[in-house]
Amino acid sequence: MTPKEHDTTVIHSGNESSGGAAWFVVGIALVIALIAGYFMIDGNGGSNSVSVDVNSPAAEAPAPTDSAPAAAPAPAADPAPSGSDSGTTTNSN
Repeated sequence: MTPKEHDTTVIHSGNESSGGAAWFVVGIALVIALIAGYFMIDGNGGSNSVSVDVNSPAAEAPAPTDSAPAAAPAPAADPAPSGSDSGTTTNSN
């Protein structure tokens, strides 16, 4: 006798799932993302504020003095005349 061939019949129940292992991996990835986000945003538990003062103090006018102001410098002396007569005498003996 020869074996009889049979047709394969597939029955779908409509309740297909992706399996428990995939949900486990998604859950672990979600927990890691939440922990990383916590440390990136406020992980040190303290305040990260920095106070920077960009205002310069007000300038004060100099204190008045009781002494007289400094005298103006004397004008420069006239330059010596140039030429053969230098204004000096020589004694030749």
